[in-house]
Amino acid sequence: MFAYFSVYNSLAGTAGAPNPPNPMMDGYNIYGFGPKPDFAGAFTLDYFLNANQQWLDEYHVDGFRYDEVTDLYVFPMDAGYRSLVQKTYLHSLTLPRFQGTGGYSRLVQCAEALDKAATVMTQSYTNSAWQNGLLYLAEAVASGAAPQDSYGHQLDPGFMGFPSTTTAVDAVGNALQMPVAPFQYIESHDHSQLIVFASPGSDSGDPIPEGDRNRFFKLQPHAIALYTLQGIPMLWQGQEFADNYALPDNGLDRVHLERVTHWEYFYDVPGNTLVSLYRRLGALRRSVSALRSRASYYYYQQSLQGTQVIIYSRHAVAAGANPESWALVLLNFADADATVNAPFPVAGTWREMVDDTLRAAPLEVQPATNGQTIALQVPSNYGQIWVKTA
Repeated sequence: MFAYFSVYNSLAGTAGAPNPPNPMMDGYNIYGFGPKPDFAGAFTLDYFLNANQQWLDEYHVDGFRYDEVTDLYVFPMDAGYRSLVQKTYLHSLTLPRFQGTGGYSRLVQCAEALDKAATVMTQSYTNSAWQNGLLYLAEAVASGAAPQDSYGHQLDPGFMGFPSTTTAVDAVGNALQMPVAPFQYIESHDHSQLIVFASPGSDSGDPIPEGDRNRFFKLQPHAIALYTLQGIPMLWQGQEFADNYALPDNGLDRVHLERVTHWEYFYDVPGNTLVSLYRRLGALRRSVSALRSRASYYYYQQSLQGTQVIIYSRHAVAAGANPESWALVLLNFADADATVNAPFPVAGTWREMVDDTLRAAPLEVQPATNGQTIALQVPSNYGQIWVKTA
């Protein structure tokens, strides 16, 4: 698309040449990223719609991630963006691979709309969005700030104002509600990796000091949060073995710094420890339906009571062949173990699952009544996931 900018700019600067208006470009992005297309123009919409259709038809992609939608989602370009994602969605309804239960297309359309994510998901056919809420909170806690209730609230998108569905249509035009959810993450390409914030400083003399990977343990409760929250967890490259690049806030190094993934970190003590944790968490999210559900409850009265422990439950109702599922999650961000009175939502047998495969025998508790509290010791810079097994 930038070729359109160069060609029409060249014509405008050539004496005697025709000077037609650029049918696609509209100046520069306000953040300095270069020329930007004009989504208020019909030519731009046709161009991108045809490109999307070709990617779907010829290359069989699963969906699209739209970069920096925030400055597109202003009048009149917001109408252009909404039109693009709607027409792309309608085209996907003609492709069998996107058909599933519920009648809506399974096409992924994800917007980077950092401060307008809920609005974009509510008002368009965008079914997911980037938003930095959890990332900012994780950076603050990793830097030494005590966790606040806001961390627990961020793990529940509904509490934070995000929609759970948006209006769409099926293949014959009937209106329906399509499920939507925000992306949740603790690292992204636009930020230094989390281990950098957990590092007290560097005397290496490097103008861009890397994070101290020996402090990998500070990342563990955030990882447990990431795989037990509502929303779509996103794992940034190298996060699972404490890759430790710092990213300047501004300047040429922010754009030109090469960040090649340190695959060798996968095999040392920090990397191997975190990789093992992430694998166990991924298996738990897949096998425990409560961890994939849209129901959670933050126990604000029991959380952060003289500790740095956050407590919340996750719940999935019985559906088809899947039985009812419960999980209780505890996150300890402190450098010392903490004893808390954990409220178990329902009576039964509950097993701690984060380290279940590492134990010789299961660690279980058996609350006799719904809501019974049981004193639990939560390891420092770690967490627990209690799953109801009977």
